[in-house]
Amino acid sequence: MHLEINLFTHLILLSTLLFLAGCGHEPTDAELLAQDRLELQGMLATNKIMSWKFVKMAVRASAAPADNPELQAFKAKGDPLFARIIRLEDKEKKGGSANVLDYIGLYRDYLTLKAFVKKTDEDIFPTLTEALGEAYSADSIPTKVILTPSERRVQQNLEHTAFSTFALLTQDIGTEIAFYECVEIEPQYLPDTEVKTLLSFFQSFVFLEKGLFYLSEDVLTYNLRWLETHDTVPLPFMQTALQQSGLDSAKTGIAYHGLNHLVRGLDRLMMARDIDQERALQDLQAFVDDARKAGLDNEVVWMVQAYLGMQQEDSNAAIAALQKLKASPLLGADEKAALDETILYLDDRDPDQALNKVYDNVLMAKIFGQYMLAQLVKIDWKQLMLDHDVPYTEEIFATIDRIQEIIKNIDRYTDTDVWEDVGSEVGQKVIVEGEKMTEEVTEEVTEEGGNLWDRIKAWWNE
Repeated sequence: MHLEINLFTHLILLSTLLFLAGCGHEPTDAELLAQDRLELQGMLATNKIMSWKFVKMAVRASAAPADNPELQAFKAKGDPLFARIIRLEDKEKKGGSANVLDYIGLYRDYLTLKAFVKKTDEDIFPTLTEALGEAYSADSIPTKVILTPSERRVQQNLEHTAFSTFALLTQDIGTEIAFYECVEIEPQYLPDTEVKTLLSFFQSFVFLEKGLFYLSEDVLTYNLRWLETHDTVPLPFMQTALQQSGLDSAKTGIAYHGLNHLVRGLDRLMMARDIDQERALQDLQAFVDDARKAGLDNEVVWMVQAYLGMQQEDSNAAIAALQKLKASPLLGADEKAALDETILYLDDRDPDQALNKVYDNVLMAKIFGQYMLAQLVKIDWKQLMLDHDVPYTEEIFATIDRIQEIIKNIDRYTDTDVWEDVGSEVGQKVIVEGEKMTEEVTEEVTEEGGNLWDRIKAWWNE
């Protein structure tokens, strides 16, 4: 999903939305979706995302075709970075490790290309698979990879998904990178297989987590239509994710269809218009109906049953569902305390207070988010790529580790406020011929460490 919007268009859309809001006009679905797209652009402009994108572009540009002047121009500037990455790998193979100057050099390369990186879609470059084939064709990988345009589109979507999933489930790089990679996924262009619908669902979930409810709703509406016209497509990976429920292939399809209704219902509950609230209840009821057909009985089902019970002023049904939910190990102390308070209101036959004060949409989204992360982690995305014969899957995941390490160290070593601390750290780690340093040697190393950081700062500011 490539949503580059120039400044002039951005201002026109924003002005139109503000004007309509000032006139008392209730925004349409299309206008609210456009507003989410504008918000998305701002969310993608962080330094961390730009650094991540830059490293990936430099690797991908290494395989740029010779007959494309624009890509070759970036390749000429990005090749030093890619060469640095290869050197880092060679160092590690020989038992060494990157030093501070390696990472500061990477960041200086980035600063010279930052404007180009910000405005450029990385998918104009060859895929990581092709770049790795180019880099290692004379080494451990015997042949280069040449993909057709349709193969490249599938491959880059799988790569974005691998990065996004890895980032979402990894504390070191986290949701910012997961979000960027998720935005880059274009499932609508993929073949009609399980991969296509899983990527759509995954994308909608990340948008929900970021508060982009209209974008998430739009993706899910597309996905539901696709599922309803491709109901015979096997879903083996979703069946694995739901394996604890013991569902067969047919019931997995029903349950998965229901989960799409559920996420769209949660999106709509977060929206402001009355029509959105009505649509949300329809989606939640559709989820419960599908869950019943599939034989599902878990935290998410209880969560929705409790909400619908309160909406329908059926306190007994709501309390029964909440008691089940409260016993779940997925919930923390705060969520369980909120459920206890909700039950007290329902005991007093006051579902309005329960809904308005405790069991709100945010709590539901939090419970669902915890459940879905627990399910998504069960999907082996690496195996998914292997099963679809994606070449160099092992190398792609190794590259994920490498880029993660690069970004972490770029963040660390380019913060001038901590350079002195790092200099001291270098002094502390130096060992002289395996023996404990004398006080005299320690002082000398500390002094040299300080001089080193003075030289770095002078070089940095050249």
